[in-house]
Amino acid sequence: MPPAIDLDSIYKEVLAEVHRAFVFMRLGHRGPDVMDFEETELKGNLQILVVPEPMAPEVLKEYQQQYVSWILGNGLRDLVEAFARFLDNIYEVGLTLSPSADQQKRLRFFEAQTLRPKVKILRDEFQIEGMYARHFESFVAARNSLAHGAGVVRRRDCTVGDELVITWDGLDSALVANDGNRYEPNELPEGLQFLPTSPIKRLPREKRWKIGERVQLGAKDLAEITFMASHEAVDVCDALCEYALKQGIRIKQVTIIRGGSDE
Repeated sequence: MPPAIDLDSIYKEVLAEVHRAFVFMRLGHRGPDVMDFEETELKGNLQILVVPEPMAPEVLKEYQQQYVSWILGNGLRDLVEAFARFLDNIYEVGLTLSPSADQQKRLRFFEAQTLRPKVKILRDEFQIEGMYARHFESFVAARNSLAHGAGVVRRRDCTVGDELVITWDGLDSALVANDGNRYEPNELPEGLQFLPTSPIKRLPREKRWKIGERVQLGAKDLAEITFMASHEAVDVCDALCEYALKQGIRIKQVTIIRGGSDE
């Protein structure tokens, strides 16, 4: 009898963490909206003075910048760690499909690896391809700067020369019209219409910061990064289904959740 495998539960687990990282980082962008530190006073009669109040505007501005860096750093860390745990779960399912005497030893070894070797092992053993490793590893470098450098790039944070570089797959906002060309939503020529099902085109993105510059990511950047993560999770699950089929085992494909697919 083939093993009972529920890919939906594995997919939903990583997707929930990807969504949480996105929401938390998006909420973090509200930090700069605070104009007066006294507005954030904690409820209750007892107020303990920890920092000088009223706070000088220039001091508050610096804290606001560090706050956003802190939120982004934690969000990127959660994103990377969630995907690593997801790959652990996928590898465990792969071992179930091809059982061996040293299964637990192989799983422990896999769990101890960083993202790049995890991706290589999945490719070599289960034909699960993935271009996501280099993207997620660049997030680790950015996270280190955000967490340990208060968001300012240090020499140790640089990944290419004297710059910190992060990469991801972005989305082309242009859609296909009935003349076969792509147009931005607000630039559609008169007389044309967008196709009802216009395929999403992914574009390579990158951001670079030199030593001494502050790492900053906009709302669109965060949306594209987390969309990429959720989409890659679907691709990995689909690749595992294909591997299982080669072993004569049919696994139900994941049920796509909004944000998790091109469709």
